[in-house]
Amino acid sequence: MSSDLDDKGATGTVATIPAGELAGMEDRVCAAQFAALYRQGRITNLASPVIAAFVGYILLSNGNVGPIAGWLTIVVLAAVIRGVVHHRFEPQVPARSGVSVRTKYAFLSSICLSGLAWGTAMPLLFPFDNLALQVFLIVVVMGMGSGAAASFGPYFPALVVYIIPLTLPAVVTLMFQQTLVHVALGSFGLLFLIVLLLLGSSGHRSFAMNVRLEFQNALLALGLEDAQRRLGDAVDSMSEAFALFDADDCLVLANDPLRDMVPVLKERSDKPLSYEKFVGVFAKSVLAGVPQEQFDSWVERFLRRHRMPGETFEVELADGHWLRVSEQLTSDNGIVSIFSDLTELKKREAALRKSEERFRDFTQAASDWVLELDADLRFTSVSGRYAEVTGRDPESLIGLKLTDYPSLNQDADWHAVATAFAQRQPFHNRRITRPDSKGEPFQFLFSAVPVFSDDGTFQGYRGTGSDITAIVRAEALAREARKQLFDAIESIPAAFVLLGSDGRLILWNSRAPEFLRADRDLIRTGAPYEDLVRSSAESGRIIDAHGNQAAWIADQMEWLNEPEIAKEFRLTDGRFLQKLGRRTADGGVVAIFTDITDIRRDQQELAEKTALLQTTLEGMGEGILVLDQDRRVILANNQLQQLLDLPEDATSVGTSFSEIIGRLERDGVVDVSDAGETQRLSITDHFDAGNAFQTEHMSRSGTRLLVRASPLEDGCWVLLLNDVTAQRRAVAALEESEDRYRQLVENSPDFISIHKDGRFIFVNPAGARLVGAPSTDAMIGRRALDFVHPDHHDEFRLSGTTVQAAGTGAFYEFRGLRDDGSVFDVEGTTVEFTYRGGPAILSVVRDITLRKLAQAQLVQTSKLATLGELAAGITHELNQPLNLIRMAADSSLILMEQGKTDQEFERDQFERISAQAVRMANIISHMAAFSRRVDDDGDREVIDPHECVRAAVSMVRDQYAADEVNIDVVMPDVPSRIYGNTIRLEQVILNLLTNARDALVLDKVDPDSGRTFKEAKPGRINVSLRHEMPEAGDSDNSQNHVVIQIEDNGGGIPSDALDRVFDPFYTTKRTGEGTGLGLAIGYGIVDSMGGRITASNGAEGARFEVWIPMVNAADIATPIGQSVEAESSAKKRA
Repeated sequence: MSSDLDDKGATGTVATIPAGELAGMEDRVCAAQFAALYRQGRITNLASPVIAAFVGYILLSNGNVGPIAGWLTIVVLAAVIRGVVHHRFEPQVPARSGVSVRTKYAFLSSICLSGLAWGTAMPLLFPFDNLALQVFLIVVVMGMGSGAAASFGPYFPALVVYIIPLTLPAVVTLMFQQTLVHVALGSFGLLFLIVLLLLGSSGHRSFAMNVRLEFQNALLALGLEDAQRRLGDAVDSMSEAFALFDADDCLVLANDPLRDMVPVLKERSDKPLSYEKFVGVFAKSVLAGVPQEQFDSWVERFLRRHRMPGETFEVELADGHWLRVSEQLTSDNGIVSIFSDLTELKKREAALRKSEERFRDFTQAASDWVLELDADLRFTSVSGRYAEVTGRDPESLIGLKLTDYPSLNQDADWHAVATAFAQRQPFHNRRITRPDSKGEPFQFLFSAVPVFSDDGTFQGYRGTGSDITAIVRAEALAREARKQLFDAIESIPAAFVLLGSDGRLILWNSRAPEFLRADRDLIRTGAPYEDLVRSSAESGRIIDAHGNQAAWIADQMEWLNEPEIAKEFRLTDGRFLQKLGRRTADGGVVAIFTDITDIRRDQQELAEKTALLQTTLEGMGEGILVLDQDRRVILANNQLQQLLDLPEDATSVGTSFSEIIGRLERDGVVDVSDAGETQRLSITDHFDAGNAFQTEHMSRSGTRLLVRASPLEDGCWVLLLNDVTAQRRAVAALEESEDRYRQLVENSPDFISIHKDGRFIFVNPAGARLVGAPSTDAMIGRRALDFVHPDHHDEFRLSGTTVQAAGTGAFYEFRGLRDDGSVFDVEGTTVEFTYRGGPAILSVVRDITLRKLAQAQLVQTSKLATLGELAAGITHELNQPLNLIRMAADSSLILMEQGKTDQEFERDQFERISAQAVRMANIISHMAAFSRRVDDDGDREVIDPHECVRAAVSMVRDQYAADEVNIDVVMPDVPSRIYGNTIRLEQVILNLLTNARDALVLDKVDPDSGRTFKEAKPGRINVSLRHEMPEAGDSDNSQNHVVIQIEDNGGGIPSDALDRVFDPFYTTKRTGEGTGLGLAIGYGIVDSMGGRITASNGAEGARFEVWIPMVNAADIATPIGQSVEAESSAKKRA
């Protein structure tokens, strides 16, 4: 409904009043001004002679009777003339018509004459020798001027023609006296004249304004009456029931659908109907037959909802129908209630409920995030669940320009966003597609508003993103198929048709021809509605009219009698149309043709989105509370009630936040935000500050809640509540764990340190004691290499660490330096980690000097034990050359005694003795070398593994032969070289040979009977040496190896013992027959050479293989062949 008047503000200018009415209003103003002058004129005209007589009487004390009498005559004559003029022209001054020019001039002339008569008083009666009378006369003139300003104020020209002749003669007379007092009085009089004119002008305008406002009010009243009549017709034509209540909650207006619903309202009554009584009669009409308890509960719930206008609620009637009740406050604190029938919608909702439940199960938590851009459209902040949704770190976007991160879909939405950025305009729900961390596209709704400073400077954008990838993907399959249909629906809004009381067409909109389905030539003003209906039926486009046109036309014409009944019909294009009308006050019909298919689709989509939003809010892990400007609840989800342990009504819409705070304080909830100290809840103090804040609260049960509040631009607040109890407990546990680890590090006997850029930044006390430093502080800042032997510096510089680790979790042995320069053996490991925001290295080093001594002693003990086992064989090796020496010596002595010796024979005997002595010396030398203690197994040299095998075998071959154990040796002719220690490698081979011999010679135990027995078959030990090349494509092993294999036929190692044979002190021999250290020591020796030793079972017995990396010929300073030949020649010479 539009108004005929447009209020232009404080001036009250009428903008839409026709020119004729505007001219009439000015005539009204002029007539009202003259009417006011006439009312005041009678009194002032009669008072003028009376005042003049009083003035004359006062002036008689100064004489001058003649001038006074003459002046009184002039005043009386002017009053008579003015009275005659008033009486003559008074009939021409009606209340609502204008005033003629003749009347204006006559009236103004009479007023001017009266003012002139009074103005002559000063020059005619001025008492030159009496200052008191002069002042009296001046006061009288000013008083007459003041009275004129009050009387002639409504019409400013009348005041001008009266007050100027009144005051100017007095001012001139005073000025001509040429005294300071008179000049001052004259100036004051002139100023008084100006002030009176200004006041008169203001009064004139005020009076005219009041008259105009009265005229406007009259026109507005007429317009309001017409608007009310139109409003009544519009309200009656509504399909929903409508009721209007005033500020006193009494029924003012109800339309026909409501009166049909509540027949009592059709009865006229002068007594106002309150809302409570209205609800009572409404309930009686729609809840017939309902038990009284249910009836009272329904009424109470209805009244309670009414106390919170602005909320829409639904109620179920006794007959199963549903109503949606929507109430809104009017500007005068009244309430508009609209009752909509939701029965059909509820039926459809029931049919879709199961489907909605399935979709609700797949609904996930909210995926909104917040972002901020600076004036250059660079990201300054990205929060929320952006990382969870996209897999990207939000920090990676900081500083990145939005236009440098383009959208995958360069469509209208993206261009609209770019245009909005360029024009500094807000935008809402623009669909954007971006790549996630895997390069896959994900879609979100992008909304943002520009931010300006107080001086209008553009500062950037604040916006939100809502992940709609799942929705977009679900809709994508159906979007293309429905696109054409949606385009058609969007282009076909409802059609409007107005029919007169005679059933003829009066008015229609541009969409009516399409909905009427009639011949367009028939759609014209005055066309009978029956012709339109018949044309539609005959067009064949309406399925309901096929084969039954006459009955369908009759039904449509019958509808004109009851247009409030909705009519639906089907079209051949598959759509459904609904026709609904209302009768106008003049008997006509307003008909609305609506495409129900479009409406139903929109309702379904709205219901789905509403359910999705509600489910999303309820499914969020955070409690949400939205407050209005008065800090009353607008929105709260169920999670909030669960977190605060509040009943449902405690967070209902309209509840004051102070009530929630009071309830929480009564329940023992306290603020623990300030370093864990408890205090009263202070959220209201933060509200008063008006800034975003974060607090933490704890209940009596120990539950901790993190409250984050943010103000909105309209003064509202959004509060998010998270249960951080588990997080706080985890932090406390972490602090306790950190304390335990700190104690562990401080009390550890190992050297634990952290170094960065090669210098210590942390050292534990054990580390300072280990290197002999006076304190841990004395080591901070020192180089880590200062405590490493120079022989290892190159290795550590290459590794970039302070301790070179052989692998993850492995230890590396090296020599360290103490503060006094002494050397000691250590082992250590390192791990890279982040310390105080930067990369650092954690080192753990321990002193292994004692362990090295123990290991050396253990190796030496093992060698001596091996020598003890070989003692018998060594004795045999020494006895044989001794026997030869004795035989040579005895034979020489006998021949010498017999005189049969010669020099050649003696030479031959002495050479034989010398050769046997050399042989014995070699055996003793080899045994001495084998038994020698080697303190540093790190001293390695280039050796020949062939010689080690030969030497070890030669030491035991004869002894093993006595035990019927044969040793077969197979080695290639090609020499090979390895880095190692000859004695150590011989020790490993001897240990393996000894184990093989024991497996063949020692008694065995039957696992079933427990009896001992010996193998009947002859013993055999196969010793072989071969070269292994890396397999093609094996990038992890690119080095050649020497493989020494020792295999026996003694039955093998039990399967459950294979994984433990290299463990220290583990043996499969009987008690007293072995220490369990041989294989463990051999494993360590081979590992120190960079090799490995393996154990397995062959065809007849155990098989051990020693793998040692070969040395390339180019890496040896002395040629391999030369060193081997020299060694061979030396042995031949010996």
